[in-house]
Amino acid sequence: MTKTPNSGYTSVIPTKVRMTMQFNISLFSGLSQSQLSDLIEKYMKKIVVSPGGIVIREGEISDCVFFINSGRVEILKKNSTRNDYIKLQEMKSGESFGEIAIINQGQRTATVRAIENTELYTLSGKNFLDFIFHQKNAIEIYKNIASVLGKRLNDTNALVLSYYERELLQSEARNALGIFLISSLFAMALFAFILIIAGRLIQYYGTGVFISPVILLLYSGFLTVNIKLLPYPKSFYGFTLDKWKTELSDSIYYSFLCIILLTILKWLFVWLSSNHEPVFVYSLSGFSINNKITEIQVISMLFIYVFISSPLQEIIVRGGLQGPLQFMLGVEYNKWWSILAANMVFSMVHLLFSIRLAIAAFFIGLFWGWLYSKQRGLLGVIVSHMLIGFWLLFVLRVQTIFIN
Repeated sequence: MTKTPNSGYTSVIPTKVRMTMQFNISLFSGLSQSQLSDLIEKYMKKIVVSPGGIVIREGEISDCVFFINSGRVEILKKNSTRNDYIKLQEMKSGESFGEIAIINQGQRTATVRAIENTELYTLSGKNFLDFIFHQKNAIEIYKNIASVLGKRLNDTNALVLSYYERELLQSEARNALGIFLISSLFAMALFAFILIIAGRLIQYYGTGVFISPVILLLYSGFLTVNIKLLPYPKSFYGFTLDKWKTELSDSIYYSFLCIILLTILKWLFVWLSSNHEPVFVYSLSGFSINNKITEIQVISMLFIYVFISSPLQEIIVRGGLQGPLQFMLGVEYNKWWSILAANMVFSMVHLLFSIRLAIAAFFIGLFWGWLYSKQRGLLGVIVSHMLIGFWLLFVLRVQTIFIN
C-alpha cells in the first residue's frame, strides 16, 4: 500500500523470500538459526518510509513490532497544551520499537516519524503467536521476550518521566514569565510619571546624578520582589562569585580596550567639530550643565555614580532583565534579543538627561550586555561599568556633548 509522506508509509512490500537483515534480532535470541530464518521469511514484512512519514501514531491500537533495518526515526510525545509534539529520542539501524504488541494489543504511547528514508521490518503479534505455537522451546523464547520488554518498559518510563519533568520546568517558566511581565509593566508605568518630575528637577539642579540613584533604588525593589516570588537561586540573577578572578581580569581587559576606542572617538569629535575643548578634562569644575553645583557636590556625584548608580544599573538591567529574558527565550540565538530588549530599558533610563545620551548609552550598553552573557556574573560587568563610566563622565566629560 502507499500513503502520503506525512501520513505513513511510502511502500509496503510483503515478502516470502530470504531477506538481508541488518538489524539486531536480540528480541528473539532464544531462536535457533533455522527458526529465525523461518520467522523472517514467512512472518515478517518489509516497509519503506520516506522522510516525514508517520510509522505509528500515539493512541492507535498496537498490532506489530518494528525493526529498523536502515535509516533513522524519532519518537514523539504529543503535547496537549500546545497541540504539537515533543521529541523524546531518536532510534537508528539495529534498534526496534513497539515490542509490547507481541503480547498485548494496547494503545501506542508515542508517535514514531521517519527522519530519513527508513527501511523497517514488521512482525504482528498474531503472526508471532502463530509461529511460536509450533516451537518446542516456546517457554524459553517467552522468557527472553519478557526480559527485553521489561527493559524497554523501564526505558519508556524514564523517557516519559523526562518528558513530564520538562513540562514542569516549562510550566514554572510560564509562571515566572507572568510575574516578570507584571512587575515590568508596573515599573514602566511608574517610570513615565518619574520622567516628568525628574526632568524638572534636572533643570533646576543642573544634573540628574542625585535623582537617578533614587529611581534605581525604586527599581531594585521590583527586582527584590521578583527574586522572592520566582523559584530560582540568586545565581540565576548573576549574584555569584564562582569565577570572580576570571571575570574580573576579563572585565578589566575588555574595558581597557573599550576606553581606548572611546578616547579615539572623543578625539575625532573634537578634531572634526568647531569645539576646541581638550580630549581629556581633568578638572572637576564645569561638570554640571548650568554651573549651579560646586566642586564638593561633583565629588559627591563621583562617589554616587561609581559606588551606587553603576552597580544598581547592572543589577537591574543585566541581572534582573537580561538574564531572565535569555532563560525564558531559551534558544541560543535569542541571547541577542535579550541583550537588545534589556538594553532598550537601560537606554530609556538615560532619557532623563537627553535623547542623545540615551542613544549613546544604548551602544555602550551592548558591550556590557555581551560581557554579562559571556560571564553570567554581575561582578565583571559592574566593575566595567564603573571604569568606563568614570572615564566617560569625569575624564572625557562626554556630557558636554550629549546633554544640552
